[in-house]
Amino acid sequence: LLLDLSLSLPAVSETAPIAIGCTPESDPYALPTMMVEFVMRELGWNARSLGTNLPLELLAPAMEDMQPSLCWVSVSYVDSPNRLREQLEFLEEKGRADGIRIMCGGQAITYELREGIRDVTFVGDLCELETVLRTG
Repeated sequence: LLLDLSLSLPAVSETAPIAIGCTPESDPYALPTMMVEFVMRELGWNARSLGTNLPLELLAPAMEDMQPSLCWVSVSYVDSPNRLREQLEFLEEKGRADGIRIMCGGQAITYELREGIRDVTFVGDLCELETVLRTG
C-alpha cells in the first residue's frame, strides 16, 4: 500500500531542497520514517529515508555526499537514552557547522532527551512536521 502511495506523489523538482533521515540504532520501525519521507515529498522536498537502525554518526558521510538542507530522525524506540542523546548532540553540532536543519520526532522522544538540545527542531507528530515545514 505504501509503495502504491509513493507512486501517486508528485514528481520531485530538480531544484527541490534535499532532506535525508532515518531511525537511530536499535530502532527497527520503518513505517514512521517512511511516513516522514512521504509528507516531505508531498510538500515538494526531495526527501529520502536512509533506513532504520542506523547509528546517527553514519549520517555524517551522507550529509557530506548529498548536501541536504534538512536531516530528520524518527524515534519510535530507545534502548539507551544516553547513547541517543549523544548522537542527537553530534547531529546538532554537525547541522550547526554545515547549515543543515536537524529535526527529530517520534513517540519515544521524552522531555529528558530534548532538554538542552537547542539546535534540533523537535516535532510531536506528522501534522506538526507539516506545519513547521510550511511556516519555515
